[in-house]
Amino acid sequence: MFFAHGREHVNPYYNLHGILKFENIHRLKVSLFTHKLKNDKSNTPAVLLNILTSASEIHPYNTRYGANQNFFKPSVRTNYGVSTFQFSPIKIWESVPPELKRFLYMHALQKAV
Repeated sequence: MFFAHGREHVNPYYNLHGILKFENIHRLKVSLFTHKLKNDKSNTPAVLLNILTSASEIHPYNTRYGANQNFFKPSVRTNYGVSTFQFSPIKIWESVPPELKRFLYMHALQKAV
């Protein structure tokens, strides 16, 4: 299709066609799910309501971490703890740019109105 060499990397071709790799699809789905848990509590199952706590709810003073709409990170001691549902979405959500988090939040407000 592209007549590329067999050892050439595929990332430029994925980007050219707008194809996401599996890892990026996972990050996108987890980010969208985290956004839904944060902003649409009426459609969230009761089991998941208290799993993610906003960093701004933990302490009364403002920090950059809380202002960027991040979640409180529970302390973990093992690699198993890092891979749990309570920790991994928080790590992915932190990597989302703050501008995009605000855009998603404003979009949710516009949708609710």
